[in-house]
Amino acid sequence: MAQLDDENEGDGILTVSDLKSNKGITIIHWNTRSLYPKLEEIVQINDNSQADVCIYTESWLTDCIPDGMIELDGYNLFRHDRDTTLGKQRGGGIVAYAKKHLDIIKHEKACVMTGQVEVMTLKLNLKQVREIYIMAVYRPPGSNVKEFIQIMENTILGLSDRVNIEVNLVGDVNIDLKKRNPNVKAYKDFLKRYDLCNMIKHETHYNGPVSDGSIIDHFVTNNPDLYQQAGICPTDESDHYIIFASRKKFKVETETRLLRARRYKSLVEEKFVEDLDKHSWDHILDCHDPSEAWDMFVEDFNEILDRHAPWKWMHVSVDLPDWATREFLSICRTRDHLKQKAIRIKNGHDIVTARRARIRARSSKET
Repeated sequence: MAQLDDENEGDGILTVSDLKSNKGITIIHWNTRSLYPKLEEIVQINDNSQADVCIYTESWLTDCIPDGMIELDGYNLFRHDRDTTLGKQRGGGIVAYAKKHLDIIKHEKACVMTGQVEVMTLKLNLKQVREIYIMAVYRPPGSNVKEFIQIMENTILGLSDRVNIEVNLVGDVNIDLKKRNPNVKAYKDFLKRYDLCNMIKHETHYNGPVSDGSIIDHFVTNNPDLYQQAGICPTDESDHYIIFASRKKFKVETETRLLRARRYKSLVEEKFVEDLDKHSWDHILDCHDPSEAWDMFVEDFNEILDRHAPWKWMHVSVDLPDWATREFLSICRTRDHLKQKAIRIKNGHDIVTARRARIRARSSKET
């Protein structure tokens, strides 16, 4: 059993130079909005932070800028320029710098370039540690969130035939986790289906001096207990802050599965009931759509419950049979999701869809 220690988590706001003292592997991300003119600042960020993997989205690079013009001493360069044949000539693109001592490669089959999302996947190999994938992500604002999620699911499922892998999504997804709307809910549901947890809790983007800020730059992982620290580094060089996460290097000796459960031991019933009573439920009572009202109630209830019975992450040993592939487990998750939806809504169409998903899961196991 393991989780993020409160004493290590801190307030999540550091300077770039503070990152140099982090032990383990440090990964940073910054939306540069044109990398080449900011190359001097990027050299300073890399030098001052001594980060192991530095990811920069919205590089705005084209074939006119060769690798030699942006290479940095001590780092291997990986780039994923926007495909201008998709229609958009300006913007996008991803660049990553990884320290040369790391055994890291670009995982070509898990790189994506569409009008909905740009993904460059790196595969990091550490001795006696399960496969680690770092997916640098940029979702253009205004692109279809549903299609973005579908592409991300397909990409994650295609990463490896092994079940027990570490997946990290790092970048600017332009989905503000401070807001409450159908797109945010769909994104959170996607994270929940794949046991992914966003480590960034502070605002990462400010659109003007009077803006309240938004959380649109994310560091999402299915292995949060291995990250001893995560947060932001404020900077005046862009309207985006730098985000970071530092991973422990300890070995994982056996195949394990990461499970999440609530810590009810610390729950005080009287205080929990008191917070429920103080909370305003008016927006739910004013909602005329039963399904939407239910979703809002569940989200508000869970936010209160999170304060009293926080989630904890546990590693449990697994000995999975050969037929329990990632694809099969994904089908089972979909089956369970549809079953719960059918039970909750009691709609004839949803019930039929859930039954079909159950049949598909059985057929997949038999084959």
